[in-house]
Amino acid sequence: MKIKAEIDRSSPDYIAYRTMLLLDQNEAKDEDEFELCRFHLRKGAQLRSQYKGFSDMITEYDTINLIYGSWGGLGGGSMAPAVTRYFARTVLESGNSQPEDRSFAYLCLSQPGAVPAQALTAYARHQSGGGWDKAMDNLSVYQSMCSLIDDIQKGEEKGISIRKERRRILVD
Repeated sequence: MKIKAEIDRSSPDYIAYRTMLLLDQNEAKDEDEFELCRFHLRKGAQLRSQYKGFSDMITEYDTINLIYGSWGGLGGGSMAPAVTRYFARTVLESGNSQPEDRSFAYLCLSQPGAVPAQALTAYARHQSGGGWDKAMDNLSVYQSMCSLIDDIQKGEEKGISIRKERRRILVD
């Protein structure tokens, strides 16, 4: 589902913007289009917006997928606030989350709109052990968040020990 914005300059006194909702199977966006969500509805199925877990948000069929949506945030496009808030609630509900994960979760919940893309990218790259310099698309950030939630919920020693090792200070 997309929103298309058309500019009407017929009056010299003002510029009017008209918006239209589009149901389009084409995933590519024109310059004047903004993506809200994606879904593939099978015949006889009901479209659902309630998720079984964070990783269920990207289910292809019969589920509203907000991952690819075009959301404006500070510094450019960002991820849908519903996705980052769901992530934050999931992290805070877990007893295995680390302080930096909880801090980021509080940031996600405290934002009135979308979390800035730079903050999402920096957090995702830092938690996965990558660099800080390159931007990531929404799918990459989401996949990183899914991996982190899996580590937190399973309480895997591997995921927790890697993250704790970064905090170790060696003094000579």
